[in-house]
Amino acid sequence: GPEVEARQRRSVEREARRRRRREKRSRQGIKDHDEGMSSDDEVLETRKLEFVNETNKVNDKLKEVFTDVVDDFYRLSIIKTRFEQWKFSHTETYLQAYVPLCLPKLFTPYVIYQMIHWNPLDVNSTQLESMKWFEILLFYGYQESEEPDPEDEDTQLIPQLFDRVILPKVTGIIEYVWDPLSRSQTQCLMNVVSNILKEYSIKHTQHQDELVTIIRKRLQESVNVDVFIPLMSAMQLQNTNTHEYLFYQRQFWSAVKLVGNIVLWKTVLPNDVLQQLTLDGVLNRYIILSLQNSPVNHITIRKLETLISILPDEWLSQKSASLQGLQRFIIILLETLQREAMGFPDHLKKAYKLLEDRVKDIQIRIEK
Repeated sequence: GPEVEARQRRSVEREARRRRRREKRSRQGIKDHDEGMSSDDEVLETRKLEFVNETNKVNDKLKEVFTDVVDDFYRLSIIKTRFEQWKFSHTETYLQAYVPLCLPKLFTPYVIYQMIHWNPLDVNSTQLESMKWFEILLFYGYQESEEPDPEDEDTQLIPQLFDRVILPKVTGIIEYVWDPLSRSQTQCLMNVVSNILKEYSIKHTQHQDELVTIIRKRLQESVNVDVFIPLMSAMQLQNTNTHEYLFYQRQFWSAVKLVGNIVLWKTVLPNDVLQQLTLDGVLNRYIILSLQNSPVNHITIRKLETLISILPDEWLSQKSASLQGLQRFIIILLETLQREAMGFPDHLKKAYKLLEDRVKDIQIRIEK
């Protein structure tokens, strides 16, 4: 039926994207790459065409937005100048009319208009501080020859616009568009959100609370839905040429990538929430079980090294109960390496000793 055909088509397209990425890495001389760690942000040509068509439709509609607006209110810069003139020439009536209270509402439609195509998931999207509305309003109400007055309510104009316009837009994109498994999307989004909360936040607003709630919700959904590592025995994992093996490796590294993406939010989400999502939700539920069933070889140790490099140092030093499973696995892995090495000739013992040293380095880091 149509659903089966669509699923098969997506599968073929997905494999084609992977093949192109492999060929690109080969040309660049990149050898050590793990399939599940790819940030699959390559857009299909059909999707690109759809996006261009929809963008053109939006642009046509945008041209009509201000067609019935008189010249005095057509541009943000004109309105800004008029209110500044009022403030500078008749400050008392300006304040009596509660203009600073009204300005965020007045300027909001103009900011929304300029923000239509802004995308916090795109590394090439215009920085907020470079947008025209920001440059026009940044020094609103300031006389060039005077120092800004911290008691002046107009100093809160930009933070209020961020709260009224930018945060709801970012929250909507997080809820309906963002893919938590995408490294590039997550990095871009986290940079935008942390910058807003650090530089332009108003303490404890509803829009800030909603933003943080939606981030946590989407990450939890990704942990619940996107993470799946099939159970395979160490013997099955010795055969590296099967589709099952490749699928298993992709799923494992995809789970590791999600852990890394969640950790990126450490300046936005509380530490206990991050640990619950990563350690309890992914590490102990999937990754440790997968490692325990893996053969003792350099691939398993590299997985362990990558995982440890992703986890914050302060988590490793806290002796968290959530890390006890990982610590036990490392101890068992060391014992297994030492036991197996005893029955091998010297040249193989040296190879095992190198693996053993790598695991000891991991153990030192997690127990320091």
